[in-house]
Amino acid sequence: MGGFIYFKDHQVIFNNRQFSGTITFVSEVARRMATESEMSYVKRMEDNVENYWPGMCFDIETDFPEIEEKNFGLECFMRQLEKFSKEK
Repeated sequence: MGGFIYFKDHQVIFNNRQFSGTITFVSEVARRMATESEMSYVKRMEDNVENYWPGMCFDIETDFPEIEEKNFGLECFMRQLEKFSKEK
């Protein structure tokens, strides 16, 4: 079982180790790039990292409900996906 990241009709599938590393890195990126007003988004991400379980998924549409939070979450995940694709 692995982890999934969904956005609209797109999905990225990871094995458990990749997914755990991805969400950990994404929360670190989020903390570094967040403004003071975005720190609540970071807290929500960090809560997800702490509560990780195999098969967990992120659905950008539902996990980041406000448009500003959605944009912030997408930016963080895109940075990780770019890093991940360069490693392959």
